[in-house]
Amino acid sequence: MASMLEQSEHINTMCLFSFFMFLQDVVPDWQQAASNILVAVGNKYINDIMEEILSKFQPGILPHFFVVQTLASLSESNVYGMVPFLNAILGTMLPMLGMAKQDNMKWVFSSALSHFSESILEYLANLDKAPDPTVRKDTFSSEIYAAYDILYCNWIQSRDSKVRLTVAEAVGSMSHLMAHDKLEEQLPKLIPTILSLYKKNTEHYVISKVGRPLMTAAGVLYRELSAVCRAPPGGRAPPGGMLVMFSCQDVWLSWHGNGS
Repeated sequence: MASMLEQSEHINTMCLFSFFMFLQDVVPDWQQAASNILVAVGNKYINDIMEEILSKFQPGILPHFFVVQTLASLSESNVYGMVPFLNAILGTMLPMLGMAKQDNMKWVFSSALSHFSESILEYLANLDKAPDPTVRKDTFSSEIYAAYDILYCNWIQSRDSKVRLTVAEAVGSMSHLMAHDKLEEQLPKLIPTILSLYKKNTEHYVISKVGRPLMTAAGVLYRELSAVCRAPPGGRAPPGGMLVMFSCQDVWLSWHGNGS
């Protein structure tokens, strides 16, 4: 009986704070507090919380800033509860990215994608504890790459420095979930872009944090392609393999040449 009353109390609290959070008027302090409450309740009642939030996260409609932020925070605080929802969330989110014109929405979507990617990586690294151990990286690869393409092609050169840095952090996290062939294709373009952000931002720590995992990926890819190109099956290097190999070598040397 006590458990039922406790659950009812939490659901009533959830509905009350959800009402304040999803008001169209922007009241940041109240809405942030409401978001924090929903995240706290979501640690125990994730299905109830997600039912409420997803009712405000509909295809073709740009969601409220705090809806996206709450989803991001939930994915950080309740990895095992949220990851099973993320494939559907990403599918709904993709068309919304093209609708985001204001910098605050670009920032919150990028932040959410960064959190989602980190949560998926944590889930995959601990499958022995996960509720669904059959989840694999390729479950998310297509949606992640589609989102990455929008962020890299359209947002990473934003005039707003906060947007640029958040996008850079997001694409760094997302790169770990991309299919190997897509990562191979993107690294020679992505790493110089990240390096160029040093000229535009003073927050070099953030850029270094993004760049180092990419440099690791570039180093691995360079070694793999070096081996293949030196002794390829049938005596022929793979199409584009030498180009990608030397591009990875160049960006690796460029990074270390900067003393990073």
